[in-house]
Formats: sequence, C-alpha cells, structure tokens
Amino acid sequence: MTPTIETSPIPSPAKSTETFVFLGTISEVPAARIKLTQFGQRVELTADLAEGTKEDGGLLCIPASDFDPLVEECGVNAKTLAKFGKAAAQANAPKEFMELVARARQILHDRREPGREALRQAQEAARAAALLAEQPKEEAE
Repeated sequence: MTPTIETSPIPSPAKSTETFVFLGTISEVPAARIKLTQFGQRVELTADLAEGTKEDGGLLCIPASDFDPLVEECGVNAKTLAKFGKAAAQANAPKEFMELVARARQILHDRREPGREALRQAQEAARAAALLAEQPKEEAE
C-alpha cells in the first residue's frame, strides 16, 4: 500500500482534478484554498494548476502516478513519510527518505526542463533581434 499524507481540500467538484504530491516545505494557493505544509502531501489540482507545475514558479508538485512508484522503490513507508515530511525533521531523515526526495525532485526538474528550453530559445531570439536593431543601417546610394 502506498503511504499517504493528508490531502488538501478538493477544489470545486465541477472541475476535474488530478492527484499530485507536494515536494516542497510550504506553499499556498489562497484562491484555490490550497495550503501545502510538508513533503509528500497529496493535493487535488485542477487542470490549470496542474499545468503550472511544469513551469518555474509553479507549485512544487508531481503527479501521484510518478511519486507512488518511487516511494516503493526507495523503501519508504507511511510512518517515515509522515515523520520526515516537515522540513525541520529532514536533517535527521534516513538515506531512503533522502533518496526519495532527490529522485522526486529530479522528476520535477525533468518536467520543467522543456519549458526552460523554450524560454532560453525565446530569450536568445529576442537578444538577436535587439542586436540586429542596434546595427547601423547602410545608406542607399
């Protein structure tokens, strides 16, 4: 059985949601009545909030379908997840828990990389356009 930590309130039932797992220490989305306070906490995200997890500045969350297999692979149980989920407790966490943290955050990083690459390309194109605009124009004869 996959260990779980309390789930944040589910947004409006009219909107479809997906279960995600929080990888940070504390975060809030007041408009959606979401307050996340520990690593491993489950939260139901609407499609727009779920999409935002793929962007820098979005919630530090990955889909539960990506997180749950890691929990089993790392050998972390529900008691350990609950005990070391708070940031202050992680200094004394066992290596299995810290491996879970590292692997889960790598998944988050990998999910965000395509957006970062697109941003880098857009910035590069903007710099090139600015340089071209600054070059003196040859006068027509």
